[in-house]
Amino acid sequence: MSYLVIDFHVHPKRSSKLIINEILEEMDISGVSHSVLLGKDFGGSIKRPEIKNWIKDAFLKSDVASHYWPNGVSSRSFSQLEEAWRELEYYLKERASSSPTSLKELAEIVNTHPDKFTGFGSINVLQNEEYVTEKLRELNTLQLKGLKIWPFLFNPSENENLRMVCEDFEKRRKILLVHTGCGPGPWEIPELAKYCNPKYLEPLAKDFNDLPIVLAHSGYYSRDNPGIFFKDALELSRKHENVWLEVSAVPDVVTDPILADKVKDAIGGFDRVLFGSDYLEYMQITVHVIKKARHLKDEDKAKILGLNAKQLLGL
Repeated sequence: MSYLVIDFHVHPKRSSKLIINEILEEMDISGVSHSVLLGKDFGGSIKRPEIKNWIKDAFLKSDVASHYWPNGVSSRSFSQLEEAWRELEYYLKERASSSPTSLKELAEIVNTHPDKFTGFGSINVLQNEEYVTEKLRELNTLQLKGLKIWPFLFNPSENENLRMVCEDFEKRRKILLVHTGCGPGPWEIPELAKYCNPKYLEPLAKDFNDLPIVLAHSGYYSRDNPGIFFKDALELSRKHENVWLEVSAVPDVVTDPILADKVKDAIGGFDRVLFGSDYLEYMQITVHVIKKARHLKDEDKAKILGLNAKQLLGL
C-alpha cells in the first residue's frame, strides 16, 4: 500500500550549517512528501541569575549529584561543587546557543520550497514582553504556521508570554509544538527536565481548547528513563481533544503493540497521532518500522504517517 508521508519534526541545521539539500534527498529516499521545519531561539536566558540558580539547585538535588556526592553535597568542598557546576553550565550555554534558526531564515527556506516545507518558528518566551510581541508579529507576517517551544527552563502554564502566544494562535488557527520528555546532555536529568512533563500544559490545553497542542516525543523521550512522561501525555490527550501525540525519536509509541494499545485507548484510535523523525538519520527507518507494524491497520498507518498531519496543517 502506498502512503502519504509527512514528517512533523525536522531540524534544518546540523551544528550551525543548513542541511536543506540533505533533507530533501532523505525525504526522497524515505518517501516523505512534506516536512515541518523547526526554528530555534533560546537566546541568553541561561545566563539570567534566577534561571542559573534554579538549574544549579535542581542539579545539586538530582540523583546525578547524589551519584557524585553520595554522602551529600555538604561533604564536598565548595571548589569541587563549583567545578562541577562550571562544567554543566558550559554545556548548557553551548547547547542553548548552538545552531539558532531565525524566523526570517526559516521563512526563506519555506518560500523556496513551498511544496516541500511548512515552517514552525521559535520564540524565546523567557525574554521580555516587548521582544515576544515583536517576534510574534514577525512570525505572523512571515506566515509561519506554528511555534516550537522547549520548556526546560520554565513552567509553560505560568509563562504570561506563552499565554499571549496561545491566545494569538488560537485566533489565527496556528499550532503549538512542545518538547516533552528529557533531552540531550544535562536535560537527561529528570529534575532539569521536570517542566517538559505534559502535565504542566494542562491549563493551556483547557483555556485554549481550540488551539492544537502537539506533544513532541509524546512525553516518552529519555535515554536513561524511556517513557518517563508517557503516562502524563496519554492522560492529557485523553482529557483534551486539542492535544496531539507526535512520535519523533520514539516510534515505539506506535510500533510496540502494548504502547500502541495505550495510545488507542487514550484517544480512541490514532486520529491525533503524527509521524516525526527529529534526527534526519531516523527518517527512513521510522517510516519503515511504522509501515511494517503488524498490529496496525493500513488505515491507522495512513493516518499516522501523513493523513493526520495533512488535516492539521491544512495541506
